[in-house]
Amino acid sequence: MDHTARLISVCCESDAYSAERCRSLAGQVIYSHGGSVLILPLSYINDHGVDGTTRSNSLSRLLYSIQCGRECSLDGVTYTDSYGVSSLLLSKGRNPVAYLDTDELRTLIFGLSKKCNTIIADSASCFRNENIMLMKESENIVFFERGRRVTGIEEMLGAECEKKLIRIKLTGGTED
Repeated sequence: MDHTARLISVCCESDAYSAERCRSLAGQVIYSHGGSVLILPLSYINDHGVDGTTRSNSLSRLLYSIQCGRECSLDGVTYTDSYGVSSLLLSKGRNPVAYLDTDELRTLIFGLSKKCNTIIADSASCFRNENIMLMKESENIVFFERGRRVTGIEEMLGAECEKKLIRIKLTGGTED
């Protein structure tokens, strides 16, 4: 995949804490490296959505602009919080990004990567083929786990991704 932004994939054994961990990771990236960070939700339920957002076609317009080669500002299609972490301006609940096929997902990442320094792709526990493909193309894959479920993450990703996979055992303490 040809992109200019650093791509980090995040997955978890449970959706319960994925959004929170992605926001923490995004804050650490901004603190350590600066630049702009966008969280891209990839699971079927969007926990990064904005209340009251009814822009159901903003993703379609963004994809169309990218495919046509139009330079577009992300201001109208993203929300940036007080820490500098951005998310697509989509409502909470059903996530239209989770229904994109491989080519559409690659197009979206390509377009977003021109506008920000780091993209954090939040798959949570949604290990659909398109998300696994994106994980394999990422610079790093961060897997948050408590050890309660067996996901088979290593088998899904294959041996070529072994060095990219960072496993973080969540204990519930402050060191997390």
